Amino acid sequence: MTNSMDIAAAGLLASGRKFGDAANDVVTASVVPASADFVAPRRANNLPSAFVDMKLTEQSYKASLVVLLAAQEMSAELLERED
Repeated sequence: MTNSMDIAAAGLLASGRKFGDAANDVVTASVVPASADFVAPRRANNLPSAFVDMKLTEQSYKASLVVLLAAQEMSAELLERED
């Protein structure tokens, strides 16, 4: 039971770090003109990809949280049965 809790906790931490990295990419994005007669600005980094990464890490975080909650519930059930 503790292995699944450890794995879920590690998943939560990893998701938090990845989300932070993607959010940093969004915040630090700068608009760079392609040329003097540009039609649309070029992004210094890939903003759509950063937003996709943020959404994926949100889902990963939620999945890890569900695993952690299920493991805690199962542990509590086992402890109740021992009484």
